[in-house]
Amino acid sequence: MTLFSYEIFDAVARQGSFNKAAQQLHLTPSAISHAIAVMEEELGFALFNRGKNGVSMTSYGASLYPSIRDVLNSDEALKQSIARLNGLEKGKVKLGVFNSVCASLLPGLLKSFMTHYPQIEIEVYQGTYDDVKGISSNRSGGYRVPFLHLP
Repeated sequence: MTLFSYEIFDAVARQGSFNKAAQQLHLTPSAISHAIAVMEEELGFALFNRGKNGVSMTSYGASLYPSIRDVLNSDEALKQSIARLNGLEKGKVKLGVFNSVCASLLPGLLKSFMTHYPQIEIEVYQGTYDDVKGISSNRSGGYRVPFLHLP
């Protein structure tokens, strides 16, 4: 399996849908479906249960997910270490926000941040308070900057 296949697996797991994962990764849904099918064939077991309302991880997929997140996090850390050695300010910041922060506080903060640090990619995940709190405590894929309380 390749790093890109791990990214596809992660996108499908997070989005719960091949279509939404395809939009996130700028691919077609059939490319996502094919990549997952190739992974499943290589591994010898199903990673996702497919249904009318999207997909969910099988128990095998769920057991692999923390390791896949670790690989993706390590890849990002390596890229950021290389960038630091080259004197560059770039990388990725993951923000977990709930609706009121996303609508009120975040737009101004992001605009200012992106003006000062244009090479830093921002990933924003919007959810309920419990979603953000729960994922931020998960070491293997949690947000690096959770917004849980307004100042």
